[in-house]
Amino acid sequence: MTYKAILAAVSGRPDDAAALRGAMQLAKACSAAVTVLPAFPDLLNHLAPAGDAPLGSEFTQKMVELEASWIKAIVAMTDTLKSLEAGDQPLGLGVRVAPRDGPQWLTLLKYVPLTDLTIMSWEGARDPQALGGVLSDVMFNLKAPVLIARGQHPLVDLPAALAWDNSPEAGRALHAAMPLLRKARSVTILQDPDGLDWMQRESAAPSRVVDYLQMHGVLGVSVREVRGSREGPVLLEAAEAMGASILVSGAYSHSRAREWMFGGATRAFLSSPIGPHLLLSN
Repeated sequence: MTYKAILAAVSGRPDDAAALRGAMQLAKACSAAVTVLPAFPDLLNHLAPAGDAPLGSEFTQKMVELEASWIKAIVAMTDTLKSLEAGDQPLGLGVRVAPRDGPQWLTLLKYVPLTDLTIMSWEGARDPQALGGVLSDVMFNLKAPVLIARGQHPLVDLPAALAWDNSPEAGRALHAAMPLLRKARSVTILQDPDGLDWMQRESAAPSRVVDYLQMHGVLGVSVREVRGSREGPVLLEAAEAMGASILVSGAYSHSRAREWMFGGATRAFLSSPIGPHLLLSN
């Protein structure tokens, strides 16, 4: 498997540059096509007058102008980064900004099923609307992996980290990340033995995933135990200490409500503004 269709879901934030840059790097490395999708919240829900007041022409015009300004900013950022990232090589199969031709959910439904990987920015993932918006729609409703880009780490030819507990979520994240893992300089499997119950310990043995990765042509695979009372921060700290450019992990292996209320690795990943890129799959 390789990436051939990459979706960059952006909303006009400054840190969208990280998502666009990552998408373009992968397009070059994998000869892929990038679709840049304007994925800001539906303005009607945010700007509509309170109560049952009718939507007048002034409001409608304001909504049209604001949406147009956001799309213009997205196109300008995309064009600037295309010039910077292209260098002396073409950007894979091309980069285009898709039209926003309907509500956010319907637009995602149109593109995500035929996408190998969706990329969004850390601020986009942390937006108050994210759990009911793009991040939730892609991961939970469309059952697709998401790469959350932050900082300026390259996505190829640098160390990668894989959080492994043999859960279905971790397995789906591994499969989604395989093209990245093959292009990594090294891959370190991170595991907290104290976080495994007795039923998991044999099936989650790191040697099993080492053999699997090597069968798939992943080089430089090693294992590191991590220990701590809070799994998420410990995994992030270990990934940062080894200089990983990306951390691959299953997400929300417990119920979403339980993880969001009481913590959990996924919440820790999304709470930290610094660190590696995150590839998460539910």
